[in-house]
Amino acid sequence: MYTFKKYSARSWAVYDPAGQLVCVTVYKKGAQTAADLLNELASTDQ
Repeated sequence: MYTFKKYSARSWAVYDPAGQLVCVTVYKKGAQTAADLLNELASTDQ
């Protein structure tokens, strides 16, 4: 499952299931949207 958490004072990071950094966003909503889309794609690939 892709997750997101605070990366720095002004950034949010999205991580893959293995804990690798996927992307960094400025807004929390952007990180949440990216994680949701990646989780959706991962679930349709299986």
